[in-house]
Amino acid sequence: MVLLRRLDPAELALDSAEIGAGERDILSQAEMFHLHEECRAKKESLRFNTRHISVDLGVVREGWPEVSLPVANFYERCQLLVQETLHATEYLLEAHGIGPSGSSASAQAGEQHLEALYVTGGGSELPIVARTLREVFGRRVKRSAYTRSATAIGLAIQADAQAGYVLRDKFTRHFGVWREADAGQTVVFDPLFSKGTQLPAPGEPPLVQSRQYTPVHNIGHFRYLECSHLTDEGCPAGEITVWDDIRFAFDPALRNNSDLTRHRITPYSPKQTIYNLDEWPGPASFLPWIIRDPNCHILRLRGRSVRCREHPR
Repeated sequence: MVLLRRLDPAELALDSAEIGAGERDILSQAEMFHLHEECRAKKESLRFNTRHISVDLGVVREGWPEVSLPVANFYERCQLLVQETLHATEYLLEAHGIGPSGSSASAQAGEQHLEALYVTGGGSELPIVARTLREVFGRRVKRSAYTRSATAIGLAIQADAQAGYVLRDKFTRHFGVWREADAGQTVVFDPLFSKGTQLPAPGEPPLVQSRQYTPVHNIGHFRYLECSHLTDEGCPAGEITVWDDIRFAFDPALRNNSDLTRHRITPYSPKQTIYNLDEWPGPASFLPWIIRDPNCHILRLRGRSVRCREHPR
C-alpha cells in the first residue's frame, strides 16, 4: 500500500503543493474522484518529449494551487513496478523455451527465437514502459493500434461462440490457507490452488482440493488469502489479498455459539461426531461450511467461484 501511494501521481501533486496529511484525510469521495481524474488525464497525455506536467488542484478544492511536476520524478517512482513487469515477461518467455530477452544468441543455443513482443493495454502507452521494453527487446516490440480497447476486444472474442476461439481462465495468483506446523509452534502457508491452475469451463465439475488432518484445538481458525508470488520458503509475497477469516467449532459443545471469537482456543481431542446440517441452530448466512460425512468433518468453503474442502478426520 505504501508503494502504491508513492507511485500515485495524485500523491506526488499533493506533496508538491505541500498539502498535509490532515487535509488529505478529510477529502470527500467526490474530491478524491476529481483529483484522480485530473491526474489520470495528465498521465495519459504524456509523450516521449514531455518534461513537465501541470496538475490543477483547484478542480479538487477551491483555492488549491496548480502545480508543475517534473516527469522524471514520476518515472522514477514508476521504475520499480516497470521492472517487476519486465521480470514477469522474461520469466514467461523462459518458461516457454525462449532465452533471456529472446535474443538470437539464445536461439543459436537451441532455444526458440522471439519474433515479436505484442504490447497492448492502456498502460503500454506510458512512455517509460515503451522505452524500457525497447531497451531490452529492441525493434521486436509491437504495440497494438487499439491499446485501450484490449479488454473490450477480449470480451468480444470470448462472447463469440462461433469464432472457433476457446479461452480458458486460470488462477493468476496462489490461493491457500495458513496452517499450524511443528505442533503449533509455527505457521505455514498451504497453497490449495497454485498460480496457473486452469479453471473449469462451463458445465465442467468445480475444482476441489482436499486436505486430511486431525484437529488438536476446540476451534478451527481458517485464514484464506491469495498472493501473486511465493518465496523460496513458500511464504506469500507480492500482492496479497485476504479472502476470509473463518472459525469453526470442532468441539460439539461450542457449535450452538454464533460468535466463536468470544471463546478461547484450547487443546481438544475430538471424538467421532456426526454433524447434521438440519440441526444448525444459527442463521444460514452464518454457516460458512457444509458438513455431510458421519465419519469425518468435511468442510467446504462457500463463496465466489472457488470451492475448497477440508477433511479433519
